[in-house]
Amino acid sequence: MRRIQTKIKVSYVTEEQFHEISRMVCAQSGLEYDASIVAGFIKMLTDRHQPLRACYPRDIIQHICWKAKIRRKPARAHGKSNRGCLQ
Repeated sequence: MRRIQTKIKVSYVTEEQFHEISRMVCAQSGLEYDASIVAGFIKMLTDRHQPLRACYPRDIIQHICWKAKIRRKPARAHGKSNRGCLQ
């Protein structure tokens, strides 16, 4: 099934759930979980009046890993910029 993640409705999550999902996705991706970085994403989303979606942690971490792969560097999230998230 193509794009199954766009076919199934998943409710919005709480901040606590967003952190827990982020923690699990980081572990699966080999990234160190940093609560302050996740809190920064939550703030950025809530400042824009965006709901917390369960898919966001996976999507954000995938982008970090893809960017690292393109740059041929190890994936590493950092708190310098929630937009870049890669050193």
